[in-house]
Amino acid sequence: ALEDATDFHSLPILGEKVCLILGNEGRGMSPYLLSHSDRNAYIPIQGIDSLNVGVAGGILMEKLRS
Repeated sequence: ALEDATDFHSLPILGEKVCLILGNEGRGMSPYLLSHSDRNAYIPIQGIDSLNVGVAGGILMEKLRS
């Protein structure tokens, strides 16, 4: 669940296989997907409720690329 999620900046992903699944902007990830994932991460934001899924995807893919 998201209570156990890690700030994406802290994820050690170098050399790991990753499947990036993005949730709905308002509702987030389904409980089914959350329960079947090895790790869950979030993007910390301030001053807004959520990020556009395209923006969130870009942020996370840049993290995976570097």
